[in-house]
Amino acid sequence: MMAGFAIDGVGHRNTFLLCAIFMVAALALIRHRKGALSRLHRPPAPAATDKHARDLLRIPALLRIFIISGLMSMCWDLYSFVMPIHGSGIGLSASTIGLILGSFGCATFLFRLILPWIVHRFKERTLLITAMIITGLMLALIPLVHSVPLLMAVSFVLGIGLGGVQPMIMAMLYEKAPPGRGAEAVGTRTLLLNITQAGIPLIFGAVGAALGMTPIFFAMAAAVLWGAWYARRG
Repeated sequence: MMAGFAIDGVGHRNTFLLCAIFMVAALALIRHRKGALSRLHRPPAPAATDKHARDLLRIPALLRIFIISGLMSMCWDLYSFVMPIHGSGIGLSASTIGLILGSFGCATFLFRLILPWIVHRFKERTLLITAMIITGLMLALIPLVHSVPLLMAVSFVLGIGLGGVQPMIMAMLYEKAPPGRGAEAVGTRTLLLNITQAGIPLIFGAVGAALGMTPIFFAMAAAVLWGAWYARRG
């Protein structure tokens, strides 16, 4: 939201300079709290073994989580990358696009506040499948909606479905990882997600230039709905 209003108010170049202030603030905090960082606990180095990260991909439960996590991450990248393009294509200003994106972030923040209460009352599997169905339906709706209030509402619901389950996926990853290999499982997930983050914008950009944004939204909606069916099987 801040970036959108800044673009309309002071231009793109000055908006980049404003964003750099956050990095300066982070450096100042690190400088101020450097003592706390140096006192972090360092666990002993594990003994050398012949285990490999690819062994984790042979565990069915972990592989299922990797696939589901990858799909949800791709949807997040799709929304962040394509929503501004879609908004610009239907004539929205940068500040209006910022408000739409901000509604997504607001929903993610609010849902994560109540997530501990929710996971104690519903099964993780049910929550995950429901979130994937919501994500798929909202992605399919976005290219059909041009009204700003409706786009904000769809983005808000998408933030509940897409943003709310990420902590739960991480918890499931730790739970299903072999003893002592939780960090390795998280690292493998991060590697896979970084691969998609490098390739997905290229693919989205090429397809969008050739066919427009609507097929991209529909394709990802179909993919995540397939993911809900895939999660239901496991």
